[in-house]
Amino acid sequence: MTAPSPGCPACGLDGFDSMSLIDDFRVDVCRACRLRVLIGPSRRTSTAAPEFSRINPAEYHRAITAVRQRQAPAIISLVRRHRPQGGDWLDVGCGFGAFLGEVKRAGFDVFGVEPDAVAFDQARRLLGDEAVRHGSMKPGTRPEEGADVVSMLDVLEHIAVTALPDFARLIHSTLRPDGLWVLKVPSTDGLFFQLAHQLRRLAGRGLGGTIRRLWQLEYEFPHTVYFNERSLSLYLDRHGFQPLQTMYLEEVPNDTIGDRLRIDGTIPGAQARLLAPAVRLVNWIERRRARSDAMVMVARRVERCLPGSRADVAATAQGSRPDER
Repeated sequence: MTAPSPGCPACGLDGFDSMSLIDDFRVDVCRACRLRVLIGPSRRTSTAAPEFSRINPAEYHRAITAVRQRQAPAIISLVRRHRPQGGDWLDVGCGFGAFLGEVKRAGFDVFGVEPDAVAFDQARRLLGDEAVRHGSMKPGTRPEEGADVVSMLDVLEHIAVTALPDFARLIHSTLRPDGLWVLKVPSTDGLFFQLAHQLRRLAGRGLGGTIRRLWQLEYEFPHTVYFNERSLSLYLDRHGFQPLQTMYLEEVPNDTIGDRLRIDGTIPGAQARLLAPAVRLVNWIERRRARSDAMVMVARRVERCLPGSRADVAATAQGSRPDER
């Protein structure tokens, strides 16, 4: 976890303000687009746990898998507005396969990539041996220009900050011309994020578990960045994508609150019981302001010079920045 270099990975500009988060972690906030970047110690004081090793499976499926299935129709509908004919759909970080199963039922040809062994095994059983690959998305995982849709639900925020530009180029090369990149990320637009960070300053370490959960600090791959709508749009635009549409989804429905709060033990049981009414209130407010901590953005691949390409280097040498065209 190192500082973004060079400049902000979303807007490309230099200039960050730093704020203390918890323990030895801090957050750098881009002054231009307000992207938040996690900066942590060079060496962890404790061993981080793999993604699914520390969760309660029953609570996970009640709180997460069920929610992914509820969210699937809205995400599929969003895609169909911009690509009604269907096609090949790749889900990067497909987890247990619940979302991709809904995509398959909607008529798409599906393929998933999942690095966690436990999740991969269940996704393979659900979708078939040939439909899921164990590992991370990297060059050669899928054919170039082989997908009409690439989705990443709660994945982009786990990628190392310095790898974000290369990852966008990888997705660009994986999509066919005019293909769609669907991103769901936790957003700073949501009240859960805003309240947790504001109250932490007042309550001190009493809300430490909530902060650890938000940033997933005790996992093998914590959240490295927190986007808002503007910063995510800028990130996509700089790397060869045209943002098309944004929507917000309810991430912690009222009937899943208890399981979600207790899912991995980072929030003590007594505190979870106290937080539950507050979560219900936040959900009520978010429905009225049409915002949430779960932001979905769909963008179209466009043929444009990508940062780091030969054309990009030539344009920079001539005094123009590719992201300012």
